[in-house]
Amino acid sequence: MLGYLQETRFAAGTRLYEPGGADRLLADRALVFLRAGRVGVQPIDRDLEIAIVPPAVLGRAAFFTGEVLFFRESVALEDCDTLVLTKDAFGRLSTDHPHLALLLAMDTASELALTVSGAADALLTRGIQVPSGDAPADAAPA
Repeated sequence: MLGYLQETRFAAGTRLYEPGGADRLLADRALVFLRAGRVGVQPIDRDLEIAIVPPAVLGRAAFFTGEVLFFRESVALEDCDTLVLTKDAFGRLSTDHPHLALLLAMDTASELALTVSGAADALLTRGIQVPSGDAPADAAPA
């Protein structure tokens, strides 16, 4: 799969998934595999910042829908080392290796569903650090 991923570095302060941004991650409907650094995310429905730490995958909703659905801001808090899989690269992967692409899509959708559930344990095991006391009230252990 490495032949389909682009090694990308984002400097601290870089806004990810910004419509019309220089990185064009949203326009490219990209999955971002975070290998080093931290990304701060501000959810749409809560007034808090969540830190995403490696290993983690960002942009799952944008990958499937072409829209940012769950956060209003996503910024590299530190210099980040990532691997990026654009929708176009995923298209090539699905042509060259359809079974691998299907597995990736299914696993990505599964991870997205677990994250959307808001279960605190599910979030922590996926590299999402919710500040103490800010976990969703209805979050139950996964």
